[in-house]
Amino acid sequence: MISKILLVSQLSEESRDLQHTLNRNKLYSVERVDDVRSAVHKMKSGIVHMVMFNNELFNKQKLVSANFVRKEAYEVPIMMLAKAISPDALEYAKSLTKLVVLEKPYEVKDLYGITSKLTAGANVSQRIHRRFYTKQVAKIETLGGAMTHDATMLNLSKGGAYLELKNKIDLRG
Repeated sequence: MISKILLVSQLSEESRDLQHTLNRNKLYSVERVDDVRSAVHKMKSGIVHMVMFNNELFNKQKLVSANFVRKEAYEVPIMMLAKAISPDALEYAKSLTKLVVLEKPYEVKDLYGITSKLTAGANVSQRIHRRFYTKQVAKIETLGGAMTHDATMLNLSKGGAYLELKNKIDLRG
């Protein structure tokens, strides 16, 4: 089944690129509108599986827009893309269901992954820190330096690093 995504964004090179990127995946059909009122009108005239807002700034006012869409049309998963994110608004967004904020610039695989989960009706946990993909070789040393383990650091963020070990470690002692 093809999921219909409604992109709320002013016409720009960035919005055209975003629409093109999503339309490359044959699972999505993306239509763009300029504003929230146009989004509500489109939603009332047909089924939309997800609404995506493309903004420069994510703040509490943008949450008002998301809530307006849901109140005036129907409950729909929402993704907010933004370059600058207000910490207060992000904290409040974590309490809302099926609303995810993705910081720009983002990896296309993250965009596809979150879009796929939201359109399938899955709950997606809000990321607090932006991830930087590294795929670097790493070594983990146990306390006391008794052993080292080969690993790969797949990504890094302010919140920590995601590492995959090459071999299993027996933690039983």
